[in-house]
Amino acid sequence: MNCYERKAFNRKSQSQQNWKTKAMLRRYELEKAKSRIKELIESRDMWKEQCRIAQEKLNNMSQPETNIQAQTVNEQQIQHIMICLCINLVINCSVSFRSVPKILTLINDLFKKMGFHFQFMIPHFTTVINWTLRMGKHLLKSALVPCQKPWICIIDHTIQIGTKKAFVVLKILQENIQNHGSLTLKNVEVLYLQVQEKSNGVIIETILKNVFNVVGYPIQIVMDGGSDLNKGVNLIASKMAFPFHITYDLTHFIASLLKKKYTSFQKFNELMSLIANSKNKIRQTILAYLMPNKERSKSRFLNLPSSAKWLENILTLLDSIPEETQQQTIEEKKILEHFEWLLDESDFIEDFLLEMQIISELQTLLKNTTLNEVSYQKALKILNKMDDPDLRIPLQEHLKSAFEKAQNSSGFLLLFSDII
Repeated sequence: MNCYERKAFNRKSQSQQNWKTKAMLRRYELEKAKSRIKELIESRDMWKEQCRIAQEKLNNMSQPETNIQAQTVNEQQIQHIMICLCINLVINCSVSFRSVPKILTLINDLFKKMGFHFQFMIPHFTTVINWTLRMGKHLLKSALVPCQKPWICIIDHTIQIGTKKAFVVLKILQENIQNHGSLTLKNVEVLYLQVQEKSNGVIIETILKNVFNVVGYPIQIVMDGGSDLNKGVNLIASKMAFPFHITYDLTHFIASLLKKKYTSFQKFNELMSLIANSKNKIRQTILAYLMPNKERSKSRFLNLPSSAKWLENILTLLDSIPEETQQQTIEEKKILEHFEWLLDESDFIEDFLLEMQIISELQTLLKNTTLNEVSYQKALKILNKMDDPDLRIPLQEHLKSAFEKAQNSSGFLLLFSDII
């Protein structure tokens, strides 16, 4: 055995030892999760039993006699209460439109059993839809008011369905952006929503101009870098005396770099083909719960971190299966049969998972904090772990440019448009 063979043997041995260590840790986490699931199942069964007992007591209750006379109620007030109740059930309780009439019917039956001489007029679910849409339209119109505070604008198109796609404009007050914690829906406000069949730079410029003339001009616009959005934003920025900051969403920027790297990468394409073949083979089988997430062609590279997470989970599962055939269950044998090819691609998968881990760590850091001196230095340290210069250098330059803009701004700026 020469020196090169010894180095290769030592490297392989070290890699196997690392995978075994990870497997032991993952197996411990798996056992811990199973124990937690068992506790939750027992708790759920206990609460189900208590609910059943309470329901039996309620059904056995006799209707109480009451001498309370029905009071005269204004029909218009009842109608307003009904509208508010239906809209709140949909928006605040996440109830489906078809479930709202069923809930109101249940309340009516409960009132009847308790002897109350009051019954709701049950609306049809399409009526509930119309009430909710009217409320949404009112809120959308009421948002177009002048804003005296510095604010940030996020614009984007939804994924096209048929010939149409929706153009959305969001407003975020700069004071709502904190040093720690990611944005929530409570921090944003919808200024504009329009379903379009055609979009270009002139249309985007006209829409933004109409919105900005009422609300005021933002200090920053965050977008995904689409050609129509770029042109429209640049047209309106060229006509302003005090230009705003234009930021390209970091998630889409990373996806474009990954697309440039992996589109013609043979090993990556082979891995994706093998994943697709495995998905088709286990569909409608007892292993269907191991299927990867459905990928969209337009967002394939945006979702690579989730694909890497699936690969990591499958490898953890493979490592937890006993090596001796006699100790393996039928399901474990089928898992090995369908996913054993992952072990043959372990070298590429290991590098791929490490790269996706670095990207996920970078996104988690910058999505939960604003870009300041501390977070910028942490982000650079994370990027230094990345071996590929085609990914590392563009990301470092992008962060450097964003950090310089943040230093020249009077407050915090955004790097992501994921909240939209």
